[in-house]
Amino acid sequence: MVCPVNVKIATPVPLTSPKIASEICNDYVLEQVFKYVHLGWPTEDKFKDNPAIHPYFKLRDSITIVNKCLMFSTRVIIPCTLQKEVLKALHEGHPGIVRSKLLAKMYVWWPFLGVDLTQMSSSCSICALVNYKSEKVFIPWPQPKGPFERVHIDFYEKRSKSYLIVCDSFSKWLHVAYMPTTTASQLIIELMSVFAMFGPPKYLVSDNGQPFDLND
Repeated sequence: MVCPVNVKIATPVPLTSPKIASEICNDYVLEQVFKYVHLGWPTEDKFKDNPAIHPYFKLRDSITIVNKCLMFSTRVIIPCTLQKEVLKALHEGHPGIVRSKLLAKMYVWWPFLGVDLTQMSSSCSICALVNYKSEKVFIPWPQPKGPFERVHIDFYEKRSKSYLIVCDSFSKWLHVAYMPTTTASQLIIELMSVFAMFGPPKYLVSDNGQPFDLND
């Protein structure tokens, strides 16, 4: 059974199987690849000195023909003449390099597609904001040597109700308590009940928010 191919990455880009098949005939490399897929690839790799064909030879077991289009697995192989149009569609809305690559992996493929997407996003000032990475270095907490050496506390709100979460960083034990109010005095009462069972921790870690102000 032959499945129809109708690639439509974004509404402004009407890529259909007849259009892709037509452009394959005008693409020297894909025309050669089409013949090899149809008639059979050589048993030995004779394309090591042919960088245009070699990427397709390495993936030859995953390349098929559907409606006169070349498919790499479930992704359509895009001829050179249509790649600029597809890149523009993948770039629509400035999704950033990561989301652009994820979208491409769902629909299209050609050699060095990832490089083309990276270059496109790198040259776009709007995408640069999406791809911004903080220069702050994440330094993890040191591993505790025993239970209640370091305990983390924070508040969690769900359905307009507040809860206190207490977590022992060594055992990952959790204690969750409903908090009618999130004042420091109410927090002390709840923590004292926990410490009465397990003893006070060596370190108590919070985000220094207002509820953790003992002057509240």
